[in-house]
Amino acid sequence: MPCLRPFIRRIVIGFWILFALGTPDFATASDNGGSGIFNLRSQSPMQSLRMVTPFQPADTIRPGWHLLLTATLSNVWAQESTYAMDYEMADVQAGVGYGFNDRLELAAGYDNRAYYGGVLDGFIQGFHDLFGIDQNGRDEVPKGQSRVIRAGPVPEESDADIFNNSGVSLTLKYDAFAGNRWLPAVNMSGSVRYGLDNGQAFSDNHPVDYGFSLGFGKRFSERWYAHLILSYTVFDLTVARDYDRFTPIRMKNQQAGGLLSFGYEHSPRWTFLGQYMVQEAAIKDISGLDEPSHEIHVGFKYRFPQMGTLEFALIQNIVSMDNSPDFGIHLGWAYPF
Repeated sequence: MPCLRPFIRRIVIGFWILFALGTPDFATASDNGGSGIFNLRSQSPMQSLRMVTPFQPADTIRPGWHLLLTATLSNVWAQESTYAMDYEMADVQAGVGYGFNDRLELAAGYDNRAYYGGVLDGFIQGFHDLFGIDQNGRDEVPKGQSRVIRAGPVPEESDADIFNNSGVSLTLKYDAFAGNRWLPAVNMSGSVRYGLDNGQAFSDNHPVDYGFSLGFGKRFSERWYAHLILSYTVFDLTVARDYDRFTPIRMKNQQAGGLLSFGYEHSPRWTFLGQYMVQEAAIKDISGLDEPSHEIHVGFKYRFPQMGTLEFALIQNIVSMDNSPDFGIHLGWAYPF
């Protein structure tokens, strides 16, 4: 984990600097969590092949039942001397949770990732042309492709749908401390995922992966708040199988991650959010893809009077262009009942 530690260290230091400079007069024992974060997991190419431990924001548990539905569309383009990837991924999640009180919650979920040809290629190329961004070869191939290529004496090409995967999960979340004028709220969570479909690229057994997260939430003013969340995942699925001469991928068996989120509550209904997510490298020995992924999420939440909360975010890569989504769109809906 040495390559990721500097990034996590910077996230932690930045959070605590803001915490020290904040005005605690507005923070009480019930509002350090604010409107929470985007219910969004990593869309990076290698990280999305298995479980991603969900980031759980502190001080956001509410008693009773709630429903969560999300859909995320992300585009991936990476072209190097040893590999190429050109596809889009639809990431759908559905979950139901029950808060026993304002500190303990149990949630069950289903997730599915489907890989296919792109519908955003034309939009992204036009955006790059408009702002003078290098296409990196994107405009030299047909639009709407779904392919993964490993270079060699004989190039190995497969449809990206060999990475399709799905699973069911359980998450237990506990708010250990609600925070006060000076200290942030603190929470802990544990998650376990049972793989239903690992795709043709991986072994046909059903992996059981599990992870943990530690979260901090702090309100800095009447409208501004922030969340810092760290995660750690242990994987059962580590080696891909030899499929149609496709070189097996060796996955790492552990992965750390971090999220720093800032929220601005413009009104009781509107909250604007910006997030930075980093995940440790997921695979070994493939230059560019064996690096941490970095993602930026920017968007808003809108709270309807009696219809739950809608969230919308745009996703952009940063720092690592190969092992991060080129562009993405996220929608989510949370409803208490």
